[in-house]
Amino acid sequence: ERAERDAFGQRLAPIQDEALRALQPPLAGVSLDLPHLALLLHRQIDFAAERAAYANPRAEVDLLREVARALHACNNLLTARGLEPLHVAVEGHTEFSEPETRMVRLSADRAARVRQDIVSYMVEMAEAEAADPGGTGANAHGGEPPAHARLRHVHADIELLLVHAGFGGKRGRGRCVELRVLAPSEVRAHKLSPEYARL
Repeated sequence: ERAERDAFGQRLAPIQDEALRALQPPLAGVSLDLPHLALLLHRQIDFAAERAAYANPRAEVDLLREVARALHACNNLLTARGLEPLHVAVEGHTEFSEPETRMVRLSADRAARVRQDIVSYMVEMAEAEAADPGGTGANAHGGEPPAHARLRHVHADIELLLVHAGFGGKRGRGRCVELRVLAPSEVRAHKLSPEYARL
């Protein structure tokens, strides 16, 4: 699996370079690290204590919109080349101080919230692109805009690209949310795994 992830990451490196050139304004709160199959948040999402709600919802809008912009730009480039779009796992981790079953449930709920918002922002971007295919937004990468026929089911399409999961106990890493690009074999495996779920 490690060898496959490394090879897949290397194939995505040129996509990252082109996406970063196309993204205007540049990303401020998110870094693409496709060679290592990751999207790195410059700060952690702040959740309310013991809840899956954001402590300050307005503060998270810009950060999650940047995640959506980055994924949208990469997926446009991949689609223009006839390649599969990125599949991403949103993984939540919580503190060790709670019982493991509660930790897993809370971290999964937080990951689900983040996933839902990213999907919503990506859908908005795709719909705006469909309405203005000649625009210079996230699709300004020199390739053909996505076909309108494909965008008729854009919400369902994007829903399938992101999964979420919660971890706790020995796998806990403190309270955080991580975004991991899935290698092809992981996409197949996670579709069958009860550990991962879609909304």
